[in-house]
Amino acid sequence: MPDARTHSLHPPEPDPTCVIAGGTAVSTPLPPSAADAAPGYVVIHEIARGGMGRVVAARDPKLNREVAIKFLLPTSDPTAADRFAREAEITARLPHPGVPPVHALGRTPAGQPFLVMKLVRGRTLAALLGDRPDPRHALGRFVGVFEQLCQAVGYAHSQGIIHRDLKPANVMVGAFGEVQVMDWGLAADGAECGVRRAAARPESRPAPPDSAPTSTHSALTLAGTVLGTPGYMAPEQARGEAIDARADVFALGGVLALVLTGRQPVPDDWTAGSAAEDGIEAAAALRADLPHAGADPELTRLAYACLSPYPDDRPADGKAVAEAVAAYRARAEDRARRAESDRAAAEARVAAEARASAARAAADGRTRRAHAGLWAAFVVMGAAAGLAGWWHDRVERERQQEAGHAAAAQARLQLERDLAHERADGESSSTRANAAQHLALAADLRDRFRFDDADRAVALAAALAARVEADDLVRRAAEAKAQLDTVRALDAARTRQLVWVQQQGSLGRYADASGDFRAAFAAAGLDFAAEEIDALVGKVTASPIRTQLVAALDDWTAAEDDRRLAARALEVTRLADPGPWTDRLRDPEVRADPGRLADLAAAAEPAELTSAALVALARVMMAARLDPAPVLLRAHAAHPADYRIAFHLGDLSVHRDAARAAGFYRTARAMRPDNFAANVNLGVALMKAGDPAGARDAYLLAARIDPDSPLAAYNLGRALAATGDLLGAAASLLKATRGFPGYVDAQLELARVLDEAGDLPAAVEAAWAATRADPADKRVWDRLAVLAARTDRPHQHIDGLREVVGKSQDQAVFHTHLGGALVDAGRPDEGIAALRRAVELAPGHSPAYQFLGVAYSHKGDTAEAISWHRKAVDIDPTSSWAQTRLGGALVNAGREDDGIAALDAAARLDPTNATAFEFLGVARNRKREYTAAAVAFRRAAELEPTIPRVHYQFGTALLNAGDAAGAVEPLREATRREPGVPQPWTNLGSALMRVGRTADAAAAFREALRVRPGFPPAAAGLAEVERLTAE
Repeated sequence: MPDARTHSLHPPEPDPTCVIAGGTAVSTPLPPSAADAAPGYVVIHEIARGGMGRVVAARDPKLNREVAIKFLLPTSDPTAADRFAREAEITARLPHPGVPPVHALGRTPAGQPFLVMKLVRGRTLAALLGDRPDPRHALGRFVGVFEQLCQAVGYAHSQGIIHRDLKPANVMVGAFGEVQVMDWGLAADGAECGVRRAAARPESRPAPPDSAPTSTHSALTLAGTVLGTPGYMAPEQARGEAIDARADVFALGGVLALVLTGRQPVPDDWTAGSAAEDGIEAAAALRADLPHAGADPELTRLAYACLSPYPDDRPADGKAVAEAVAAYRARAEDRARRAESDRAAAEARVAAEARASAARAAADGRTRRAHAGLWAAFVVMGAAAGLAGWWHDRVERERQQEAGHAAAAQARLQLERDLAHERADGESSSTRANAAQHLALAADLRDRFRFDDADRAVALAAALAARVEADDLVRRAAEAKAQLDTVRALDAARTRQLVWVQQQGSLGRYADASGDFRAAFAAAGLDFAAEEIDALVGKVTASPIRTQLVAALDDWTAAEDDRRLAARALEVTRLADPGPWTDRLRDPEVRADPGRLADLAAAAEPAELTSAALVALARVMMAARLDPAPVLLRAHAAHPADYRIAFHLGDLSVHRDAARAAGFYRTARAMRPDNFAANVNLGVALMKAGDPAGARDAYLLAARIDPDSPLAAYNLGRALAATGDLLGAAASLLKATRGFPGYVDAQLELARVLDEAGDLPAAVEAAWAATRADPADKRVWDRLAVLAARTDRPHQHIDGLREVVGKSQDQAVFHTHLGGALVDAGRPDEGIAALRRAVELAPGHSPAYQFLGVAYSHKGDTAEAISWHRKAVDIDPTSSWAQTRLGGALVNAGREDDGIAALDAAARLDPTNATAFEFLGVARNRKREYTAAAVAFRRAAELEPTIPRVHYQFGTALLNAGDAAGAVEPLREATRREPGVPQPWTNLGSALMRVGRTADAAAAFREALRVRPGFPPAAAGLAEVERLTAE
């Protein structure tokens, strides 16, 4: 079962339509300055510039894509860098099509921060609205843009994020109608906004603009006490009061009002102070004018509600506004469909009437011609000729009029038909473009490991394609879904490789994910065991997810135990992704030779290699017992945004420098905030670094990602206990044990927490549950023994072990546990008998020899004890505990140098063995090597911070080494953890006295005397303090 360390990865011409964060494009290319040197990227041209920020277009040569890089320019504003980092953090938490992703966060060689973002091509909504001839122009299009804006803001609200600076200049509209909400530098958690207040009144003049670049509009994002743009700022926000999502709703109302009327709530040249004082009246005037603007009543009512001066009268959040707009558009589309149906019916009626009219006209013409003939027969020739001409003219005029009417009707019908076809074609084209856009979005989300969001994008693309019967897009959507499923499964296997499994007496190993890889590749139609190599190479090379397949193959082959299968997979990878360096990496002979591997690592140029290849190298080096840290550090410099590189660096650092490890894990989590392992391992590092509150928060995030995980519940319980929340800790640990009854670590921690909470009976029961979960684990019997000693049945653990031995007579491990328990209970002879029986049953069972050594130490037979300990080491020289017990016996025998050699070996075998470091400290202390002793005790205290004794020993060693100031804190920690012992109080008093804090020293000595009246060292120390005070 995993322990707490578990789950512990020619430049193009400038485009004047490339705009980011509401900036205006610069049409002339500008050479990048030295301050704009972003490692790993090639700057192309400047896009926009502001008082605090500069945005450039750049190329990412590793992925061959264009990106936008936002540089923070030097500024005196102390909050600017924080807002800059916040933008990266916020957008990482918002995987939505309407929020442009941040690809990386870094610093230039000059130390200025920069963000690498998606390059958004298009124009701002402000620019598009400014180009309209009147507000009614293309209204349907802009309402659609507004709906997408509301959807993106609504998603942010659902994640607890408030934008605080919504305005048309911060909304980008792409060439295909896609909408992106920009500039999240002022965004904040809703909880944070709910408690923040302005220091006094808002400033009466604008502060410098924030990092957003300038736009053609004069609106300023204030960087003072009140944050936001006055033109769209809610009244409560302008006054610096607490705000929530409804402040953003007011801004949305302002955007909608601008769409409908061409006016915004407050003029751009107003300051926050003006907006606070007069903004309500200005917004009220706009609200009053809305009904007379000639816009649709439904949209007018929505804008009216959003612009209410009272938050309670506004829609709850962006989602509510989006739903209202969607409902309006649905009703409008329904009306359009009905109108189309009515037009079709009218067309049929008009056509029928035209045919009837033509028939009547023909009949009338024949009648009139017959009458004219008869009339001519009865009149004189002259009169007849005149009358016939008059009659003929009249008939011709009527015929021409009827023909004209019919032609007009036919032309009108044809025009309506053409318009209907054009509209249908336009809608179909738009829907196809939307489907294609969502497929591209799904691929982008997939490559950023946002699998759930990618799933939704594919599903929406498929639905849109089916709506317009676009068979090619339907097929592409199905292919995209299959590719997504493959990448998701391979990522799960790669993540499983990061799971750390503890092994007895050693650091442990990474989990075996070979089966997961095989299943994922098989589901993708890649059978590496049976399929021909050429066929596999062809499939991998032609796959749209070739990059992901190659990365997974590199990871898989680094840990696959089946050498034939690994060799076949390596050959496929070499042929599908050839390269001089990677070909050597994928050579089985190189992987089997540590010397050649070391040469390969030295030859690596991380900037020219993929992060996946570098991680694979690191894993192969670890399997060969080589240190991959140097190459991973170089890889991290070249690929600062790679999750797995940062994660592995955290794993390599966590047992040596927990604070540094936490930094690496934070980087990993920033790239994959929804990754369970990153959050758990961050918590582990923070716990080791002495930050249980931070660890608790990380574990809470892990528990949200996987609510059913016993591991998350166990680690959360540990952190809660460390913060003093014993009740919450017990509840979380109980959840862990119920989720996995065999989770011994959780059972033991539950017993400890219940004991600390004062519920000894429940603690004993939890310890018994641990013995049932794994009776072969000696720790469970040791815990039960400690607890049972304070009950009316102090030896119940021995009785329990005898019962287990009775049922398993031939199991050496249980005889060993029984013998150890008897020795600890002061019954060494009975213990020796049980332990010798264990040796008879399993002559190679090292723990039995170790406890025989302990037993003879109890009897005072040092030579015999050392003999048994040496046998234990001979049987298992890789056992850290065998080396530790041998070292301890040698130190007790006065053979400090021999003992130090054994204890050094124990620490190398398991750098987490606190007992080995403690014994090393004792040995160094006996040799009067106080500084070395302090180093060893410090490490023991870091590994076992809950044990008062190691803090006392650490502080005392520092005191003996002459570092009285350094000794104060560990000695104080010892008194906090064990206040009823006089020695830590006494030595604390001595340390305080040496640094001149006599009053505090006197208090410490008095506390020692209160704990044990008359304690001589404390009495002498207090007398010395009083003498010094008197002098």
